[in-house]
Amino acid sequence: MGAIIKVKMSISKFVIGLIVLFFHNTSIFAQIERGSRTFVFEPKNISTDSVEFCAVFSRQEREVYFARSNQKWGKGDMKSSIYYAVKKNGIWSTPETASFSGLYDDSDPHLTRDGNTLYFISKRPSEGIPTSADIWMVEKDDTGNGVSQ
Repeated sequence: MGAIIKVKMSISKFVIGLIVLFFHNTSIFAQIERGSRTFVFEPKNISTDSVEFCAVFSRQEREVYFARSNQKWGKGDMKSSIYYAVKKNGIWSTPETASFSGLYDDSDPHLTRDGNTLYFISKRPSEGIPTSADIWMVEKDDTGNGVSQ
């Protein structure tokens, strides 16, 4: 079992309470409350045969950001990118690579409470020098896209 993240989530037009997301193999599972059954979150859409991890939801539960890798755990130097999906009319969109991600090894997205700033870990070069994983941030612009800083 991997990392544990607590989030609130709407189910059938009302909030059931804190949902605990945890990762087992390559799927994102959710648990509504302690002792209840778990279920795969958005199978074949957000939870796929790839490795998805570190999901974070916006406060309004309309956006989800997560890291995805097409490589398997423990199989060499795993490279991941940050993806996002948007919920409209109760349906999650097909995840897309975030505008600032995809070129470097990016992971561990964390969204601020207002939803306008996303912090993440990246192995992108800093001032032209390749570095170890550093903390980066991106802020949404007027179009909803972000530019990394």
